[in-house]
Amino acid sequence: MHILHLDYDDLNNTFGPGGQARFTYELYKRLSKKNKITVLTGMYPDAKNITTDGIHYKRLGIGFLGSKVSILSYWLLIPFYVFFLQHNFDIIIECFTPPFSVSFVPFIARKRLIGIISFWGSRELSVKYNLPFWWIAEWGIRKYQNLVVFSEVMKNKIQSLHKNASVSIIPLGVDPKYFSIRKRKGEYALFIGRIDIYNKYLDILLLTWKILIDRGMYIRLIIAGCGKPSDEAKLSNLILKNNLAPYVHLIGYISGKTKETLYTNSLCILCPSRFETFGLVPLEALAFGKPVFCTDIEGFEWIPPECVVKSPSFSVSGFYKCISRLLTHQKFQRSLSKRGRKFARQFNWDSIAKKYEQLFIS
Repeated sequence: MHILHLDYDDLNNTFGPGGQARFTYELYKRLSKKNKITVLTGMYPDAKNITTDGIHYKRLGIGFLGSKVSILSYWLLIPFYVFFLQHNFDIIIECFTPPFSVSFVPFIARKRLIGIISFWGSRELSVKYNLPFWWIAEWGIRKYQNLVVFSEVMKNKIQSLHKNASVSIIPLGVDPKYFSIRKRKGEYALFIGRIDIYNKYLDILLLTWKILIDRGMYIRLIIAGCGKPSDEAKLSNLILKNNLAPYVHLIGYISGKTKETLYTNSLCILCPSRFETFGLVPLEALAFGKPVFCTDIEGFEWIPPECVVKSPSFSVSGFYKCISRLLTHQKFQRSLSKRGRKFARQFNWDSIAKKYEQLFIS
């Protein structure tokens, strides 16, 4: 089977790769053993067509005018790519991309099309940019007949908008080797993700850290990831403004062994998101046996409350109350670690890939 996978994101995208890119890579490096895989991503500076682990990555769009032009050009051009080249493929898989989620591909596709709802936050981005992205998303979702979601919560939401759709639940996964990595007592708190101050509540997180430091809790915070230059610059300025440079360190995008080492040596993982569709980072953290702090949002409802610390208040005081408890109670940390790792064992990329393979050939 020759699979065309549409996913703007890419692990090498200098505009800030996210969990969606990891999902695409982990899925298809497994399926490429029996299938031919072409992944169509957005364009970014120095992007080239490459083949890695049997996955053929091709680029589309304009990459030298910034992330917004890159995303918009990709979104506008993929229907034309599908129209002219779909005869080369047996099936088309589309990962939804912000800010619209949906695309015009359902109007063009003559091959079987499956939409994967890897992003569903258009209402939140409509508030951020004061543009009606949500209207396009909630109108366009009705044009997809076959959909995949990552959780029961998302399935219910989508079926309330599109009752006739066939919706399958297949969650994200983690590398099985994470469960065999020996747990270590951590040295720092860790945030891993896209540097997006609005989406990730990074401004509130920094103000929370200032209070922790001022009250004598001298624990380092490592922030790993990349994003738009404006967000990275703003975050650096916030660190300097609040005199946090000795305690908060920005280390850029990390992957592979470096990422595993950071997880292993961390005390806890922080996931202070305003909105998420699922959230790969907390799942990876649970697999490593690390205590997790996250916001109490719909996108994290799949995580049992006994496995994480969830803040119902998205404020400095709310973050401080939860994070300080997590940092200061070792017995509580150990119980979260044990329960979280046990829960995460049901998610692994090998079994997830088999479910997708069965769906694609059904």
